[in-house]
Amino acid sequence: MFSNAGGKIKVLAQVMFWLTFIAGTILCLVLAGETDGITILFIPVAFFVSWLANLGLYAFGELCENVYEINRKTSSNGYNYNAPLGQPEFNNAQHPETATSFISNDTMKCPNCGKPTPAGEKYCLHCGDMLK
Repeated sequence: MFSNAGGKIKVLAQVMFWLTFIAGTILCLVLAGETDGITILFIPVAFFVSWLANLGLYAFGELCENVYEINRKTSSNGYNYNAPLGQPEFNNAQHPETATSFISNDTMKCPNCGKPTPAGEKYCLHCGDMLK
């Protein structure tokens, strides 16, 4: 339901644009029959007002899509932006070569996953579990 929210917001903006434009046009035509016909000139105004009213909603949908794309492209770099507070943001389980490239002789085993972690670390570099 919430996947592709930006695209759904953009579709909603387009639907709302056409509904408000059609309603404004019908209103202008109805009023043209009751008046001297000058209200037909307001049809372009109805188009502009409909466009302007839904521009912000469409722009918000575009912004949501762009943020989703940026998050999708950058989340593969190993950073875990959804990590609980107090846990490391970098997830070396996706990049094990970075976790083992700097391990020296002073290592300890993680009680959760059993992988070597440099001594003195608060969290395991592989699974993110808190070390005791």
